[in-house]
Parts: sequence; structure tokens; C-alpha cells
Amino acid sequence: MVVRGLVHYPEINTEKIEAFRKKYDPSFKLIRPHLTIVYSVDQLVSRQVFSSHIEAVLKHWKPFDIELNGFTKSWDHWLLLTLKEGNDKVIGLHDELYGGILAPYLRTDIQYIPHIGLGEFIEEGELGLLRRKRLHLKKPTQVALDEARYEIALEEARNLNLSYSTKLDKLQMIEIDDDYTNVKDIEEFPLGSKYD
Repeated sequence: MVVRGLVHYPEINTEKIEAFRKKYDPSFKLIRPHLTIVYSVDQLVSRQVFSSHIEAVLKHWKPFDIELNGFTKSWDHWLLLTLKEGNDKVIGLHDELYGGILAPYLRTDIQYIPHIGLGEFIEEGELGLLRRKRLHLKKPTQVALDEARYEIALEEARNLNLSYSTKLDKLQMIEIDDDYTNVKDIEEFPLGSKYD
């Protein structure tokens, strides 16, 4: 079963992020650095209906500034590059997109934190990435933190001075195959301008 999502690819120099992700992110080859705005929506919502919903929401939004600068660890032990500016707007956009036909897909069991994922830090022997990804669609699974590896990576990330300012001006619909081995960019949606 293919699932769809909605992401923003920031227009920034991602060279340092990509070098870091290559070491620590098991999905490094799957998708480039991005902010996920809408997580997995299954095929019960057709692509056309999903597109129409996105367009209806985005016509009320104008591009806005974001600044990536800061780190946090997610509940499932990912190191996240977070937003210093624009965080509340991204959350507002996320919340609005999860209205109407997407309301049944809103995850209320996990806090939404706008971010770029930099790496995953679970102890060896825990559930593999692909299996956990499938489980996350239905129910989050707590895993054990590899604390030593996480602390080393966090210090390394801090030393990279990852600070970027850009605009969030468009979103990209993606499709992800059932075994999480392929992500395709499907359709791009500008904020506001196309609909003015």
C-alpha cells in the first residue's frame, strides 16, 4: 500500500546536514532533508482529493520566514534540527491541513515538532527502521536510547553550526511505498501565490 505525505524541502545548503545524516540517519538515501508537514495518509484519500484539500488550505497562506537553529531529541530517539523562527506558523499550517478530510489521520498521541531529522539513536537489537516505520503508522513504539552514541552525535552536530534562514513557500506531496524503500516527489504546491 502506498501512503502519501506532505513535506517542505528548505532551499538551503544541505552539505553539512547530508554528511551528518550519512553517518546517523538510516533513511539518508531515501529522502533529502525536509520538514514533514503531513505524515502518512493512505490511499483511502485519493490523490485528487488530497490535492484539492491542500490547495484549499494553501490559498489562505503566504510564504513565511523560517530559521533552522537548535536541537532536540524526539520521543523515539531521533536528533532533530528544530526551528528558531517560524515554528508556530508551521504548527498552524500542519494543524489546518489536518482539518476536514485529513482529520482522521491526525496523530494526537505524538507531539508535532517541526524539524529536519538528523539521525536515529536506538540501541542495537531494537526493531529495525522499516518495521518501526510501519508500526508508527498505527501506534508509536518506545525503543531504547543509545545514549553514548547520541551524546557524541549531539556534540558533533553542535560543532557544525547548523543555522539556516529561508522561506517556507511551497510544499511537496510525496508517495512512500509499503516497505519504505522508495519515496517519490509527486506534486508541488506553492503557498498563496498560485491562488491569488
